[in-house]
Amino acid sequence: MKNYGNTFDSETVTPVGVERITVWKSVREFFPGGAYLAPSETYPVGTRIPALTPISVEKPGGTPTLNGATPLGLTYEDAYVGTDGCTLTIVTSGEALISRSEVTITEAQQTALFGRISIIKEA
Repeated sequence: MKNYGNTFDSETVTPVGVERITVWKSVREFFPGGAYLAPSETYPVGTRIPALTPISVEKPGGTPTLNGATPLGLTYEDAYVGTDGCTLTIVTSGEALISRSEVTITEAQQTALFGRISIIKEA
């Protein structure tokens, strides 16, 4: 199981190495409070939520909807669901480098984000 990237665990483990790939050209605004994702059948412990995942939430710190048709924003970085869940930082305004992520953002999602988040496809 991964033990970094907004993961909550109730155990102690050894440090792990991480790699950082920039997926944001710029970030101008975050949703206050982000979101909290508890472990579930859909998102069991160890699940990775990749950066740039479309996300919606009703209130700061609320339960998110991931990959919905009309996202509020995109996740800022990778997060892993731990035994006690994980937090998700939500970008609501900026420029995303989609070519550096394995996430697919549909046309409907891009339309919902238009004017707030620019999706940049690198050559």
